[in-house]
Amino acid sequence: MNPPKFLEELGRNMQEWNVKPEIEVFDPGMIANAAYYLKKGVLKAPLHFQMCMGCANGIPGSMKNLVFMKETMDTLCPGSTWSCFGVGHCAMEMTYGAVAMGGHIRVGMEDNVMYAKGQLAESNRQLVERAARVIREFGNEPDTPAEAREILGLGR
Repeated sequence: MNPPKFLEELGRNMQEWNVKPEIEVFDPGMIANAAYYLKKGVLKAPLHFQMCMGCANGIPGSMKNLVFMKETMDTLCPGSTWSCFGVGHCAMEMTYGAVAMGGHIRVGMEDNVMYAKGQLAESNRQLVERAARVIREFGNEPDTPAEAREILGLGR
């Protein structure tokens, strides 16, 4: 079975315009779906996955599940880049886990409005500054926009 024609056209347009989609995955089956569209030529390797952990009706946010999601991605879509975020009580565990596993992280009030238990985040900046501290505590530096474009294989 082939993808619907509109998806084939979307794939051609994304490739022509050098668009790199962020493929949000809430469970391992969604990684398999992306692998299918990669095989059919709708998507172009290397892919970039956003592991969405702890969301309602998705895979729970735990280190065991994050490792499983990454292993699934590596098996089905080798060479892909990835980032992760956790919702609610698993947010920091997923941040630490993704950084420790060599992945990238996503932070912001779109995903979490709490800075800590019982404490509302004041701003996205507060969440980003904490993420930068975590990255530095692991002995790394946050990527610059130019470095992020290079990692994702994007032009200017």
